Formats: sequence, C-alpha cells, structure tokens
Amino acid sequence: MHKQLRWRWPVVAVAFVLSLTALVAAQRVVVERRQQPLLAQLEQMPGVERVWLESEGGRRGLWVRVGPTDDLPGLVTALERLALSGRVGSVDEVVLVDSRTPALVRAHHALALVLQEGSASGAFTEMAARVEQQARELGLQTGRVWVDSRRVYALLQGDGGHLVDVIPRPSGSDGMEPGLPVRVAVDAPYRSAATGGSPEGGGGQP
Repeated sequence: MHKQLRWRWPVVAVAFVLSLTALVAAQRVVVERRQQPLLAQLEQMPGVERVWLESEGGRRGLWVRVGPTDDLPGLVTALERLALSGRVGSVDEVVLVDSRTPALVRAHHALALVLQEGSASGAFTEMAARVEQQARELGLQTGRVWVDSRRVYALLQGDGGHLVDVIPRPSGSDGMEPGLPVRVAVDAPYRSAATGGSPEGGGGQP
C-alpha cells in the first residue's frame, strides 16, 4: 500500500506540472491572438510602418518602426497610452525604430548640441529655427522639431531615409500623468560609416 502511494505521488506531480505548463501555454496563445489584431490596427496609423512586441534585457517593449510624420508627439503619446492600457500585456517601454543613414547620423551629430541646449534652456522657438536652418545648410529635405510637456522631438529627413530623436525635458515628468520611457533604436540594416561594423543602438526586426 505504502509502496503504491510512494509510486503515485511522483506521477501526480509530473502530471500537475505538465497540466500547468499546458495551461500557461494555452493562455499565452490566447493573449497573442488577441494582441495581433490590435497591433495590425496600429500599423494603419499615420506614421506607423510596423509594430511588434519584443523583450530586450528583461524589458518588454512596444517596438514601432516609424515613418516621416507631421505629428511625432501625437503619435508617441498614442503609442504610450496603448502600452499603458494593458491591452497588449505588460509593456516597460516604447521603442521607436527609424530608417537612418550614415549621412543623417552625421547631420544629427551636428545638430545634437542645438537640440540638447534647447531642451535644457526652454528656448524652443530659437531651437526649432536653428534646426531648420542648419538642416537646409546640411542639404536635408526636412529638419523639424516639436515640443510637448515632457519631451523634445526631432525629425531629420533626406538621403533616402529619416531619423527621429526623442529628448526628455529636465522637468517634463513633474506633476504629469504616468508615462513610459520612450527611446530610439537603430534599425538592424544600418551600419556606421565610420566603423562599417555591427549595427549601433538597440536590436529590432527588419
């Protein structure tokens, strides 16, 4: 009798573990099936080319390949609200992926000081004018800047691609509604002109 009980307990334990694993897997499939239509809807938004969920360094991100847009702050805010809603599960950050080229990276380096100074000082009108002027001098098609209560946004377009930048304002989170970190990751096909090596920045998908 006791031998039979000792033999049955391992079997029951294994069966429980297998059942629990199957249940978790089934729940994951259901969640993913619910998320896919929503992600497909996001791809219909102006300025959105592709959307996917990806984990990197233990953080689950809503990854968005963005195209040139007339309202980068509005797009980012909409994506952030969706990520916070829980409709696509737990999300730790919003990651923007652009289509930068080595020429756009060099232009961005030339404009970085203007963007950082404008973000820190609050001289947004002067910053926007300087970015637009220097972008023309650098031969770019577009050099635009937006500002909202939490961030400075920039879009550079030309050389067959586009580059976005998101800079947190020093006091942007004070007294504001909860938000998520928003960062920019370099698209995988991009290679630095200086190194000719591996992609810079974050991961992402082609």
